[in-house]
Amino acid sequence: MKKPLYIFMHLAKTGGTTFVGHLYEHIGFNTGYFDQGPHGNHYRQHNSLPEIPDLSQAEKDGISVIGGHLVYWGVHEHFPKRDIRYITFIREPVSRVISHYTFDSSGKDVSFEEWYKTWIPNQMCVFYFDHLKVNTPEDILKRLESFWHIAFTSELDYSLEYILKEMNLPLGYKNRRVAGEKENSTKDLGYSIYHPIREKYIPTQDEIKLITEDHQQDISLYEHLRKYVVNGKYIPSEQNE
Repeated sequence: MKKPLYIFMHLAKTGGTTFVGHLYEHIGFNTGYFDQGPHGNHYRQHNSLPEIPDLSQAEKDGISVIGGHLVYWGVHEHFPKRDIRYITFIREPVSRVISHYTFDSSGKDVSFEEWYKTWIPNQMCVFYFDHLKVNTPEDILKRLESFWHIAFTSELDYSLEYILKEMNLPLGYKNRRVAGEKENSTKDLGYSIYHPIREKYIPTQDEIKLITEDHQQDISLYEHLRKYVVNGKYIPSEQNE
């Protein structure tokens, strides 16, 4: 039986860079770990390397993990004989928005108010609509039923220990993109953006209220998953009754 294929659908600001950074260190880049994000895409374009549909069977067999912000549902269809294990990380929506602002405003003079004008309400659901190729929150949940592991950022240590053990990778990982860091923790990954991250932004009560009002769909999805994800697996409510 062929080895499992792990597919990490990376929702930004959920701790995924910590996970991906560990893969960069312990699995061959663009061989064992196939990065479907801006960095991996740029690397292959710059070096005239093929994307997944154009890989040889031997090259496909050598891939252990596919990950990145540009992973879409259906990539597993290129690996019909593999044990497919989709993974995603979920974060409480208000804190995720604040984390985005903290990161995006690092090294820049931009107020939260100015930055937030460009933000997309319910961006987490928008991400999953697009990446899971569905149209409704119910469809998101239906897709997530088949995911091998759904992790929550607030308990990421537990999930990473489990995932890395299953992958037979070392457990010691570096926490990356930490707010307030003085030395950048992603420079060794070759990312084009690796400036130090500012101290975590502390929102006002009015800003929290605004984010909450604008992200009701995200909050509803998050709260539902908090209730029905058990040990990393989404178990629909009817199966709990």
